[in-house]
Amino acid sequence: MEHDPGAMLRRQEALGRGYSDDEIRRLYTRGVWRRIGRGAYLSASMYSALSEEERHRFLIDSTVHAVSDDAVLSHQSAAVVYELPLWKTPLDRVHITRNRRGGGRIKRRTTVHCAPIGEHVAVVDGHSLTLPARTVTSMRRGGSSGS
Repeated sequence: MEHDPGAMLRRQEALGRGYSDDEIRRLYTRGVWRRIGRGAYLSASMYSALSEEERHRFLIDSTVHAVSDDAVLSHQSAAVVYELPLWKTPLDRVHITRNRRGGGRIKRRTTVHCAPIGEHVAVVDGHSLTLPARTVTSMRRGGSSGS
């Protein structure tokens, strides 16, 4: 399935279409919509038809706007965007790397790794990511926060 970020409905867009916050909440609590991230939704029927990798792409889309400008997608998140094969790889968090020495952390929907990035960054579908070789290498090392 071709990734279509426009299929995701953001809260502000839903409000603009006339939904109230109560209606939005009812739609996702009743299972009509699936909450992807804070203020981001997909129809439940579309969500159920997606692969884990496709779901992760929407998680990226719902999350990346809230991270620092110096952050790049990395690890399994970059691998998903590159459409690299994954095997038993958890896709429950968006992995980003920031160009700094410390301060890595794990949040509900993101894992922040800290490492030098330099100018070795690719842009795919509007997202900045680690280069493919680094993406694979960081995943092989186990994804520690220093990678």
